[in-house]
Amino acid sequence: MIFQFHALLEGSSPRVWRRFLINASDSAADLMSALMTMFLMDGYHLFHLEKYVPGSPYGSLPKYKTKRQIEISEDFSIWDAEPLAAEECRIVSLVSTPGDQLRFFYDYGDDWTVRLKLETVLSDDEYTGPLPFAVKGKGAGIVEDCGGVWELNDMMQEEKAFGGDDEESLLVFDKDAINSALC
Repeated sequence: MIFQFHALLEGSSPRVWRRFLINASDSAADLMSALMTMFLMDGYHLFHLEKYVPGSPYGSLPKYKTKRQIEISEDFSIWDAEPLAAEECRIVSLVSTPGDQLRFFYDYGDDWTVRLKLETVLSDDEYTGPLPFAVKGKGAGIVEDCGGVWELNDMMQEEKAFGGDDEESLLVFDKDAINSALC
């Protein structure tokens, strides 16, 4: 099974989003790695994945983190439970029906949040290319340590006002570069 997700950087304006395909049997750790690549996250901040619960700012338990992050984290009392190892959880065990949603949190200081919505479930013979694969998107991604989505929005608005549209633009989604990095 192959899942097609729509991933939106919450609070972004103009919208920064990705539509991508990933193997449903990949791990939650694989999904988080793909998200970091597609949204230009360096991966040197803490991050986790969880099911999306409407109306709740930080979703639900359990939280999924990489084993390395679990090892270095000291206090899980704010979550009321120790996170589960993302390497041991398959995406298909988290979502399975179109409309199901997840949230990915990255850099608890800048507080980047990507909401993922399962759009389509494909059979293995409906797509035979490389996975994960970015199908479409808008916007370059985040800017590490810039201050979060509010600062990114200001940077994009300023660039938009002054006509920034070169390959380094925050407004440009480079599908080929993203897919090359995903391989």
